[in-house]
Amino acid sequence: MRRIIFLLLAVFLILFSGSSLKKEIKQLFPREGKVEKLGEIYTPYLLNDSPLYFLKKWDERIELFFTSDYAEKAKKELSFANKRLLEASKMTERKKYRLALSSLDDFAETMRQGIFFAEKVIGDENKMESLSWLFQDALLDQQRILMDIVGAVSGEEKKRAMAIKEGNLKEVVSLIKNLHGLNQDEFQEE
Repeated sequence: MRRIIFLLLAVFLILFSGSSLKKEIKQLFPREGKVEKLGEIYTPYLLNDSPLYFLKKWDERIELFFTSDYAEKAKKELSFANKRLLEASKMTERKKYRLALSSLDDFAETMRQGIFFAEKVIGDENKMESLSWLFQDALLDQQRILMDIVGAVSGEEKKRAMAIKEGNLKEVVSLIKNLHGLNQDEFQEE
């Protein structure tokens, strides 16, 4: 059933992409900008408690599909991951802890994909440097938000949130180390 709905939606958007209907759809569902730095103002218009949330995720996957440059893919995945983290924070504020943890799981998986694409640019000095700074900046804000979420939940949810926080720290530090060609000891000295 979902496949049929998706197919109809895709055909509809393709057929009417040049009309004023496209403007109306954009007004109803504005595209969210990139969220490379979590300090930027960002208010998600669709959260994972919405029945239309899947459209947002499809839009992101389609956007990623049409991106060929690995550095750009890494930046987009980082932006998507930051959105998932802010959505988890919003769900935590609303005391919807299961949905918050679902967003955290999506955050962790999206960060892994971003790291995967970032590691593909090793060898291109300009892209490596730019991605390194981008991921370093994001890491500090991500850890702060993750700590807030860990503090808000309890029991098994707290353990899971803490595991995601620690995994994020380990994976991003490893990426930064790889982008700079440092071993762990050199990284800690800097």
